[in-house]
Amino acid sequence: MKEKSLKLNATLNIIKQFMNLIFPLITFPYSSRILNPEGIGKVNFALSIVSYFAMFASLGIGKYATREAAKVRDDRFLLSKFAKEILTINFSTTFLSYLLFFIAVFTVPQFSSIKVLLCICSSTILFSTLGVEWIYNAKEEYVYITVRGMVFQVISLILLFVLVHKPEDFMQYAAINVISSVESNILNFINLRRFIDFKLKIKKELKKHFKPILILFGATIAISLYNELDKTMIGFLSSEKQVGFYSASTKISKLVISIITAILTVSSPRLSNYAEHNREKFDELLKTTFNVILMLCLPFFAGLILMAKPLMLLFCGENFLPSVIIMQVMAFIIVDIPLATFIHAQIFIPLRKDVYTFYSVLTGCIINALCNVFLILKFKALGAGIATVIAEISVTIISFIFVRKAGIKLLPLFKNAYQYISATTLMGLAIILLKNFMNNNLLCLFIEILTGIIIYFITLLLMKNKIVYSFYISFIGRLKKNI
Repeated sequence: MKEKSLKLNATLNIIKQFMNLIFPLITFPYSSRILNPEGIGKVNFALSIVSYFAMFASLGIGKYATREAAKVRDDRFLLSKFAKEILTINFSTTFLSYLLFFIAVFTVPQFSSIKVLLCICSSTILFSTLGVEWIYNAKEEYVYITVRGMVFQVISLILLFVLVHKPEDFMQYAAINVISSVESNILNFINLRRFIDFKLKIKKELKKHFKPILILFGATIAISLYNELDKTMIGFLSSEKQVGFYSASTKISKLVISIITAILTVSSPRLSNYAEHNREKFDELLKTTFNVILMLCLPFFAGLILMAKPLMLLFCGENFLPSVIIMQVMAFIIVDIPLATFIHAQIFIPLRKDVYTFYSVLTGCIINALCNVFLILKFKALGAGIATVIAEISVTIISFIFVRKAGIKLLPLFKNAYQYISATTLMGLAIILLKNFMNNNLLCLFIEILTGIIIYFITLLLMKNKIVYSFYISFIGRLKKNI
């Protein structure tokens, strides 16, 4: 297979993640004002419950399958054989997951009032399995993934404005969330024949996949637990309204994280390939990716802390003002999660050190659960936010400790960190200065964001940052050529 441009892949995946960002930024202000914290909290509580069964159905297959499929993506026979083996495992776990799900729905007393809502949300389990997104990631089919996702998001947006008009419409809102996120995966399954020969007669070797899948499944359990445990525990220990406050506070930070980690998604298959065949290119791509992550996460972190209140008023309204302090606390995960994800996806998985991912996220999960018990009871949604930050910092620290055991030198990765810290500091000072002379309205917010972006990248350009400077030289060269 001809090696596709990483810049193009990254751009397309960032466009996809940007659309994933824009879609909630359009829909959430509308839906939060219609459904109020109670309705938003009810849907997010249901989604958090379903996520545990979806986690069991996926069984950590996605990351493992992407890595292994990337290695045989140029051989149609081997890819078909591997895909059929993985699909056999995945459909089996999906069936078992639904069996456990329906037992829980009809036996847990807290679910009696939201049975229909849970069933609507549970369709994500099946569609995620049908989606076989790992095949398309391994084949680097990002044009298809991006266009497909955008089409279904537009359909969902239209349905939202047509079907959701009053607080009682939270069922429709839940269904639209499913459509926007995973129903496009039906097309993935139909389109799969481009890469896989389903009629191929092979002897399936399932046993060899169990150990690596189960190791990644352990990591997936831990990640899912401390990603969704907060909302679940708030729902049980506090109220659905507090779930609504917490969901609003994490909405923007997690969307920002998804944009940053989009780069990791496109580079992971290539790194898995390089880890097998070209260690020099592996090290070079690793350094570049790490610098891009630092370059993006630091200004987002500072910007979210400084502009939390106007952003909350803009996207959620005055009913969600208690979420502002939670959002500022949760801003710390914009740095922690991308750094930890970088280590797990770019180092541990390509180098087959999956067990390190499991150990680090398991520790984070335990810390998060223990902190939640004490902090949610005392501080409600804010307590869950504090617990998450503590857990994420723990995961990042432990992951960096394991990096040395994986044979990767840390110091060269941080060579340019001072540039990003300096640029972020100047950007932050400029925003603080502007806030003293401006009101909290949309125009002022736009001016503050634009000014911060300009100051940040000009500072990096003046410091001759390698990534920004190369883009600048390329842009000037093309401009002169066109003139």
